[in-house]
Amino acid sequence: DGLDFRGIRASINPDIQITVNSTTLSRSGQWFRVSWSGVPDPKYTDWVALYLAPGGDISGGVPLKLKYASADPAHMETGAGSLSFTVTSYRQDVAFVLVRGGPGAMQVAAQGPVIRVANPNAPLQGHLALTGKPGEVSVQWNSWNASQPTVKWGVTPGVYTRSAP
Repeated sequence: DGLDFRGIRASINPDIQITVNSTTLSRSGQWFRVSWSGVPDPKYTDWVALYLAPGGDISGGVPLKLKYASADPAHMETGAGSLSFTVTSYRQDVAFVLVRGGPGAMQVAAQGPVIRVANPNAPLQGHLALTGKPGEVSVQWNSWNASQPTVKWGVTPGVYTRSAP
């Protein structure tokens, strides 16, 4: 029937530790390595999830991404492991948590450090479209807000010598 996240609550176990290889999301699609240790009596229902972390409260939220901790076989043997996740820029800070318990009894047992978004207003999801005029294209993208939208371009990667508002 699927997982019901409405009843999830915090029951932090100070013995469980979560670390990440970076606490900054520098670009959308960045890989993060999440490691954990200290999980007593590991279960196949334990999982690692990514949540939006405004103020650190995830109660009532739904995970953005999740994987069963047992995807790393070491979890079932030692209560420790690591998994890799790609993280899209959600334009807000995020955090990984370790969740224990099955449907109706889910508990956040540990939360890792908050991952800060380096540039929440970075343009994402760029689209180019022909306009019908030779040599002309339309450029569209999404950003956090509409502050001074500008397109920069150049003929050498990373060297943008031209711009247009």
